[in-house]
Amino acid sequence: MAISSLDQIQQAYIAYYGRPADPNGLTYWANQLDKAGGNLSVIINAFGNSAESTALYGGSSYAAQVNKIYNTLFGRDADTAGLNYYVQGIQNGQFTLASVALNVFNGAQAADKTGLDSKLAYAKSFTAAIDTTQEIIGYSGDSAANAARAALAPVKDAASLQTATSNLDSTVSSVTGQGTAGQTFTLTNSLDALTGTGGNDTFIATIDAAGNKPTLNTGDQIDGGAGTDTLKIVSVTADTPAVTLKNVETVQIQQLGVNSGAISAANWTGVTQVSNVNSTKNVTITDLGNNVKLAVAGDTAGDTTTLLFKAGALGTAATVALDLNGVGNKSAAGVVTPYNTVVDTTSASTDVVTGLTVNATGANYVTFASKNAGVTVANKVTSLTVTGTGSLNVAAAATEFGKLAKVDASANSGGITIDVSGSTATTLAVTGSSGKDVVTANAATVETIKLGAGDDTLKMGTGSNVTAADSYDGGDGTDTLQFTAASNAAAIATANLASVFTSFEKLAVGSVDGALDVSKFGVNYLVNAGDVTANQNVTGFTSGGTVELTQGQGTYTGFLNIGVKDATTAGHNSDVINVVLNAADTHSGAAETVKLGLSGIETVNVTSTTTDTTAPTATDGYVLSFQNDDQLHNVNLTGTIATTYTASATATGLQSVDFSGLAAKATIDVSAPTLTQGVAITAAQKDTTITGSAQADVIKGGAGNDIISGGKGADQIDLSAGGRDIVKIAANVQTGFTDSSTTAFDAITGFGKVSAAGTAINLSTDALFQAYSADASVDILKFDLKDGAGAAVALSSFGTASSVAFSASGGAITGTANVNNGVITLSSTSGGTIDSLAKWVSVAQSVDATAGKAVSFEFAGDTYVYVENGAQDAMVKLVGVTGVTGLDVAGAATSLAAGHVLIG
Repeated sequence: MAISSLDQIQQAYIAYYGRPADPNGLTYWANQLDKAGGNLSVIINAFGNSAESTALYGGSSYAAQVNKIYNTLFGRDADTAGLNYYVQGIQNGQFTLASVALNVFNGAQAADKTGLDSKLAYAKSFTAAIDTTQEIIGYSGDSAANAARAALAPVKDAASLQTATSNLDSTVSSVTGQGTAGQTFTLTNSLDALTGTGGNDTFIATIDAAGNKPTLNTGDQIDGGAGTDTLKIVSVTADTPAVTLKNVETVQIQQLGVNSGAISAANWTGVTQVSNVNSTKNVTITDLGNNVKLAVAGDTAGDTTTLLFKAGALGTAATVALDLNGVGNKSAAGVVTPYNTVVDTTSASTDVVTGLTVNATGANYVTFASKNAGVTVANKVTSLTVTGTGSLNVAAAATEFGKLAKVDASANSGGITIDVSGSTATTLAVTGSSGKDVVTANAATVETIKLGAGDDTLKMGTGSNVTAADSYDGGDGTDTLQFTAASNAAAIATANLASVFTSFEKLAVGSVDGALDVSKFGVNYLVNAGDVTANQNVTGFTSGGTVELTQGQGTYTGFLNIGVKDATTAGHNSDVINVVLNAADTHSGAAETVKLGLSGIETVNVTSTTTDTTAPTATDGYVLSFQNDDQLHNVNLTGTIATTYTASATATGLQSVDFSGLAAKATIDVSAPTLTQGVAITAAQKDTTITGSAQADVIKGGAGNDIISGGKGADQIDLSAGGRDIVKIAANVQTGFTDSSTTAFDAITGFGKVSAAGTAINLSTDALFQAYSADASVDILKFDLKDGAGAAVALSSFGTASSVAFSASGGAITGTANVNNGVITLSSTSGGTIDSLAKWVSVAQSVDATAGKAVSFEFAGDTYVYVENGAQDAMVKLVGVTGVTGLDVAGAATSLAAGHVLIG
């Protein structure tokens, strides 16, 4: 078989099962792939629809399943762009639920791809190392599969690959030892007395109404024997059969349809783990006689798993272990919908739970709560330890974490979200994970918080409890320090307490309600989540700093004045500020107006994005409004949300406006400031409306259907990017153009002639023209003509005439011309030749003496469109356009002919 087939199957095992292939499975599926001619799609459904893959990824929304795949493959939550891409791909049929795991695997880039390459190398070595009969037999069953997944998960680069490979022999021995083959026993609807083998046995039973012949019944007796044995129960009623278990280490329950009753463990001995897997309703286990691990996987958000222990079963300082895999979810509003994991005793006792350890796989959203009079959790838990590759979002109910003194997530790579601000312990130490952590602090205690390598957020509220004894370290990554308002952060700085915060790259505030100097916190990045209701100053930035605005739907009533150090000092001529627009609800039917002061700043780079997932409307987007912008030279914009920029009258130094990085519609207007030079303007990637300055601008259209009004001056306009573009020439705009002029007119590159003939087409408005789809590349020149009294002058083509007399060069040259559909060609000349643009202009003026009439002529490889209008004539150069055969005037019933130029 082909080596590539072996690699592809190994990749499928990693993608769908999160573990290395077993030798027989690898060989079998590689043979099947070869028989299919290498077409992986022929066999991929078997992987995607398998019980193992379904248990790992299934039973939740598309987004949750994709996120679980990301966590399995990359050890992190999916980024928003990737999540949306794969979810939309599933929805539109580009991917399937069976294929998407491999699609994500094959789409990995950069560090993710490096991690998968390392995992593949380790998986190949792992499979090759399973080379004895005992190891082949041992690498089977859930325990062995889980152990193999755990061995593969930390492999993410060359260093971890080397570490894992160096321990390969012991890992294989451990994994295959857990997988000693046992038997599967299925209980009957009669009383059963079963004894397992020396291997890892599985007992399968159902809890149902008596009339439906349940197979788990009061009086059943199961002895698992040696090995690690599991009783798997599927329950669809609230019945509570009392069974006797001995030497059965794991009890696994799936509760469907209705909440379970109180299932008694009074006659269970040897049980070390209770697993709740893919349930849709609550599960309650009572009378547990010893501490057990609770494993919960893939349950519906909001469901509860309750473990009730016999008095004295836990002791006075117990630690309860939990293994969580894809538990709960986050609602669309961003509010945690908790999955409640309850640990309690059945009656008042001295039992106390002081520690919780959580091994997380996938994304988990949980609440820990106390239930009954035993009060084993409330104000007793002092330590929380989090391990694993998954994320853990903890919403502690009431006072469950009131005495929390230690949180250690140093062995976790998925990230934790936790609120420790209610702790009243004498000291509180938090160690973050290597993933993305979100920690809410500011407890009334001495806090020592050290976050990990991820892009973490520390939420400090008002910061009212911060003292010099506290220590907050953001760790590696790009970390954010967050306060309720700017005034809270400013108060910290005023009290000389900003130094207790180290290694943070961003400062975030819920609102800017007063002056704030970001340099006090050693950052050059500010996030503002609120509107600005009065003019406020944020200072302390150095050139290249960033202001991110995430406010909801609303309009600034005040300006946020940004201060860059030394920007107003003489000689500082290249100061840059970056502005990130990332509002949560830009799709609410009204534009967000953002007002910024830019004293001394020469360049502003704006990124226009959103976290809004609803469908946009035509009026959504951002409006940029700047003040103190007399030194502003360059406005650059990238992003995905429609944006409008209207230059203020004070932006007298403006030199360029570049929206080429914006994948959305845009409006650009630089007509207000009085400039001494033209502006270089580049359109967005979609429909853009551009209004130029009174100077000679250089305007570059985009791929959309643009509307360009160059304004006064001889503008250079480039339409070669495509689209159906409109170029508008207004009365009294072409300052300096005369019949003898050879420079004072607009020149257009990339202008599209009519390519598709048609009749009775309504092109009477800009919108109708841009919606005209029969000719994707045609452009139009629109002339707004007025007479000396300001009255509108109708535009029309000169039409057709033969032997029209003309004189040029002050009468020195005479002759006749033919005009065909407005296109002038010379018939005869006397007294010289028409060999310059000035002479051609005088020919056009001589031939076209009626106000509102348009003609065109070709000279030196370019076409010129000339419109007679007395003292307010207009002319446009169409660069590189030749072979024009006529002028078509747009109206309610337009006739178009191929090769014509469309005017209106």
